[in-house]
Amino acid sequence: MKRDTHLNVIGPGIRRIRKQRGWSQSKLALRLQSVGWNISRSGLAKIECRIMWVGDFELLYFVRALGVGIGELFPRNAKTAPVQAMIAKLSRSLGNCAVSHLGGDLP
Repeated sequence: MKRDTHLNVIGPGIRRIRKQRGWSQSKLALRLQSVGWNISRSGLAKIECRIMWVGDFELLYFVRALGVGIGELFPRNAKTAPVQAMIAKLSRSLGNCAVSHLGGDLP
């Protein structure tokens, strides 16, 4: 069955970071398990292939397991600005609805 839409946007970024580190999907799945997410290698493969939805709270597991800022998981826009910068700009325009902890230190 062919899908016309993808269920997440971070799969390619996760694959890129994982491969840059020379990690297998099994190794990353074990690291994700060590930070509290019970995910299998096949579940990770589905995320990387964009056929599995990823919740916002699950992004934090990737941030911790990979040791990256959240913006590094997302694709870059046409101007090569990270999504993190776009989120920060949006949060400034929303005032009280500001987004905190966009990367680096997590609570």
